[in-house]
Amino acid sequence: MALAGCSGGSGGGRVRVTYSGSASTASASTASASSTPSTPEKTTSASSTSAGATESGDEAPDTREAIPGPEVEVAALSKAPTIDGDQREWEKVPAYSVQTQVGGKGSTKATSSWRLGWDENALYLFARAADPALTQTHVQRPWLIGTGDAIGLEIGTFRDRVSTTKLDAKDTRTLIAPNETGGTLRAIAKADGDDFDQGTTWTSGSAVAKRTASGWVVEAAIPWSDLGQKPKAGLTLAGQLLQADAVASGAKRGSLAALLSNNPQRRGSGLKWRFAWGQLTLQK
Repeated sequence: MALAGCSGGSGGGRVRVTYSGSASTASASTASASSTPSTPEKTTSASSTSAGATESGDEAPDTREAIPGPEVEVAALSKAPTIDGDQREWEKVPAYSVQTQVGGKGSTKATSSWRLGWDENALYLFARAADPALTQTHVQRPWLIGTGDAIGLEIGTFRDRVSTTKLDAKDTRTLIAPNETGGTLRAIAKADGDDFDQGTTWTSGSAVAKRTASGWVVEAAIPWSDLGQKPKAGLTLAGQLLQADAVASGAKRGSLAALLSNNPQRRGSGLKWRFAWGQLTLQK
């Protein structure tokens, strides 16, 4: 894999999951976010077609101004990475921390570091999670993996004004998780009114999750067709990076203890907090 412009270099069951964080259920209220932002933190504004402008220039009803969270730069890649869980191809790509707890009622020591890239075919990611106890109990129900140890990517069209009645039609949430006994679990949910749909197993593209001495890694290629986006250099998308950490022992083992994000504004799932999504900008 190389940075563009640089020299040298299984079946699908369904269930609705409100990915907002709770130690006992996947649809309980969220906890308050930390005031400490993730790094690197860039909150520059992005220009795009407004969802709420009328021909006369007035604001359309049922919209509100977007207040974007941190920006993530998605590196342009001249060569697609091999999806094998090896970080060496990613060393020249900027890393972003996911460490701010934005949901869940438990405490956590988990964090993750992400690197993202793109080409005309796919969005690529490499995430390294520091997690002392891998806990993922949804082997037979991969669409529920977001309530166990997993990473998540929420992504959609960036707009200056966002709807207050429904999610954008192209909003998606992709989830990838390591299996405790080896292998990779993955799922995708798409916008359905004011929340995401029930979700299903994601089978296109490719993804690998592996254990490490201090946790686990995930590497993935997510086709743009799955995300409903047409990539081009300079395009800014709405979205954020997520990490779920599960309860590791006891009666609630495998349920969600904490939800982390690079975006401190990501307080809940679905429409209510859509205006506060962060930004992902495709670099040249």
